[in-house]
Amino acid sequence: MPSSDETSKWFLYVVECSDDTFYTGVTTSLLRRIKEHNSDGKGAKYTKTRQPVKLIYWKIYIDRSEAQKAEFAFKKLSRQQKTKKIFNENTARLQNLESLLSRHCGDTTLSLHKFSDCIEQGWTDYLQSF
Repeated sequence: MPSSDETSKWFLYVVECSDDTFYTGVTTSLLRRIKEHNSDGKGAKYTKTRQPVKLIYWKIYIDRSEAQKAEFAFKKLSRQQKTKKIFNENTARLQNLESLLSRHCGDTTLSLHKFSDCIEQGWTDYLQSF
């Protein structure tokens, strides 16, 4: 029987800390992990003195090993390279979501700016859907 590591989705995630530094990790639950980083108990030692943290990037992997390989590769990037990767992939996500919403809602006036303003409100619900 496969272990839970083999059957769960794994996420590489990046949070931006209150001092504008990045923290990168892997988890099976983004919502739980972000809550832990922003609490006094189970967050990483690095983020305990840099709260609050904000989730700025994530990517899904099929298993822990792949997520950890991606984490290792991401951590080797320079700050500029990390920022560029996060920006490019998040922009592509927003464009895909804008297109999807326009097709399904018929709202062709929806802009990325309007959509990004709404993300904060639905963030928890969205993360819980994984």
